[in-house]
Amino acid sequence: MEQPIIVHYRNTIDEFIAAQTLNRQWIRKRNMPKNVFVIIILVVTFSYFIFSSWAQMSKTDIDRFLFTLIPVVIFIIGIILTINLLTKKVWKDTFEKYPVKNKEVEYLISSDGIQSKNPLSSFEMLWDNIITVLHGRTGFLLFTHPQITHWIPNHGFENEDAISSFVTIAKSKVKKYYKV
Repeated sequence: MEQPIIVHYRNTIDEFIAAQTLNRQWIRKRNMPKNVFVIIILVVTFSYFIFSSWAQMSKTDIDRFLFTLIPVVIFIIGIILTINLLTKKVWKDTFEKYPVKNKEVEYLISSDGIQSKNPLSSFEMLWDNIITVLHGRTGFLLFTHPQITHWIPNHGFENEDAISSFVTIAKSKVKKYYKV
């Protein structure tokens, strides 16, 4: 019988935020073509309406337009920053309600499947139940459902060889393996 790959870590707020960040990066990467398309359409439409009448505008009209544009840009930047701050606050509030917060978590990984243990529960899952694996800079997200993930941080592995072994098994067992 093969030796399982052991992953051991404490489920802290930093781990929770790392997992959420990887998931967010994946969503952004997946939606990037749609977002770029929408931005291009908006810029082209905006440019058409502005520059089609630009030649007919006086210097005062142009100055008034540019003067009005600055607060709009500042407002949009403010909205983006507020959304980022609110997102992190929601993540922290969610973590506070998380039953296994600050608890030790252990994964035993083999070519047959994955066992997970923490003070509140333990379970086994076969590789067939994992629909997607995301490989991020700081760890892995395993999706058993589009909304259910399991976080496995790089620092929880014993060494780099264990990470490489996990990557090899995951790539061979899961159809959707993505490096984000």
